[in-house]
Amino acid sequence: MVRELPPFDIEKIANLRPWTILSTKALAGLWSVDPSLLIVRKYRGVGPQPLPGEWVRGNVTAYMISDVRRWLGDARTDVEMFAEALAPILTAEESACESTVRLFACSEASSTDCIIGARFSATGKKQYLEYIRQQSSL
Repeated sequence: MVRELPPFDIEKIANLRPWTILSTKALAGLWSVDPSLLIVRKYRGVGPQPLPGEWVRGNVTAYMISDVRRWLGDARTDVEMFAEALAPILTAEESACESTVRLFACSEASSTDCIIGARFSATGKKQYLEYIRQQSSL
């Protein structure tokens, strides 16, 4: 039996951009739980979708904030979350165009420190940015 997780205060990630990446340890820190609780859930297939392991260095599991939000009950797509985060710099017309939203999100992710508690592998950031730019699944 897996121990229940305490309720998560969504406000703890409200200010993080949806393309931000958190390691298991960083997410557990925000949740105030032991990282092992999240690791057990990952291996049981319960929890947010992790990024491909080859995208990060070492034995680290990492999650995109948009996937964490969906796991916590947010029904919006990545593009909808990206558009909301980009609202200060996009026009209404640009926000309605998925390819434009993805392009701006990719640009923002490439120009800022978007990873917390982990480091990209040599090719990981390129693959991550391509994932944001394209409409593809993990």
